[in-house]
Amino acid sequence: MNKLNKIIEYGLYALVFLLPWQTKLILRQGMLNRGPWEYGTIALYGTDILLIGLLIVFAVQYFFYSEAKPRDDKKNRGIVIILSGLDLFIFISTFFAPDTVLAIYRYVLFLLGLGLFWLVLKTEFSRKKMAIAFFSGLFIQSCLAIWQFLNQGTFAFKWLGLAAHSPGDLGVSVIETAGADGVGERWLRAYGSLDSPNILGGLLAIGLIIIFWIIINDQRIARKKTDAKFIFYILSLIIFAVGLIFSFSRSAWLGFAVGIVIFLAAGLFKKDQLKLKKIGGVILLLAVLSGLIFINYQNLFITRAQGTARLEVKSFSERKMYLSDSFNLIKKNWLFGSGIGNYTKTLAVKEPQRPWYYLQPVHNTFLLVWAETGIFGLLFFIALLGFLFLQSVKKKNILSLSILSILAIIMIFDHYLWSLHFGILFFWIIIGFIYKNLINVYGESKN
Repeated sequence: MNKLNKIIEYGLYALVFLLPWQTKLILRQGMLNRGPWEYGTIALYGTDILLIGLLIVFAVQYFFYSEAKPRDDKKNRGIVIILSGLDLFIFISTFFAPDTVLAIYRYVLFLLGLGLFWLVLKTEFSRKKMAIAFFSGLFIQSCLAIWQFLNQGTFAFKWLGLAAHSPGDLGVSVIETAGADGVGERWLRAYGSLDSPNILGGLLAIGLIIIFWIIINDQRIARKKTDAKFIFYILSLIIFAVGLIFSFSRSAWLGFAVGIVIFLAAGLFKKDQLKLKKIGGVILLLAVLSGLIFINYQNLFITRAQGTARLEVKSFSERKMYLSDSFNLIKKNWLFGSGIGNYTKTLAVKEPQRPWYYLQPVHNTFLLVWAETGIFGLLFFIALLGFLFLQSVKKKNILSLSILSILAIIMIFDHYLWSLHFGILFFWIIIGFIYKNLINVYGESKN
């Protein structure tokens, strides 16, 4: 029994650390309208193998060795009803999918995410060790991101799932601006090991808000401001912040800013002068750091802020087109959706002449959920987030409110938390941690 507990516990630490790495075996290469189809590719990721192994061990432990047999847990009844409803309508949507194999694959991926949620909820682990695993993974991602931006190029390494990116390549996320000499330049945005700079930005925004919360709440830091732990937190804060800045993800920037505002509002409401002082100090540090970077790359920040450069205008125009696409698909499939994972396939069937590079999901997770799973799938998805939000307000859990706010902003402006492998598992692991924190099931011995 103890050995099984340790396998699950340390396996979960490893999963959190390894999740950003995209090592995978492609089982079916997606092709659509004579071009590559990222959202139709079926693959087995290295983290999937680890997660499936952990779920098997967990099932063996729970059903054969645990004294607490499966039963209706009243404490979790609300979340169980919501997740069961979401599961039901995602399953129903697979019967309406033009690509049934893809729909089944995406439904299985959803089930893995759901399994990860329960694994986080039911596993006893050390919050300290989990934080080390999470922050260590983010530290590597941030250092890689900083190197990528300063080097203006990346290298490919299949065993870690790294793809090569160059600012001169079409389809790569860049900022196109004029240099000091008036000549046009293309600047590569940092990716880390992930599929998009926006995904990197969202990951680092959540990591930053957790570090921020630790710094302003750790009493040992308040008593001893120059110890090794404090230095580690501040160094991580700086590295994560630089990585977030170099992602140039506006949604991640906005999400992190809203998270900070929530901390400030809570401090002002409680009139906690010590906490407000620490919040102000961390904000000042981040402001100075951002100012130093702005001085060196101000043309890039101005381009992203104004949104009037050629690529920025093109991006906004495409987003409007994708928004229109979603409304059209929802009108035709508003009740049961077009099938989980089948948004772009349905779009291609509707418009077979559209170039493959314009077959993209709508950049809004809520509309994407509606288009793929129908109105009831959307309602249960919103109910999940609303349930966690109301519980966070009820329990005055500021960290959960901040993280949920970041997730909500990301979902308003992007789709990867629903459409891409990393985003799906990351969403469910974060939701699991939030709910576990809200119901306080860590145990006294875990620190």
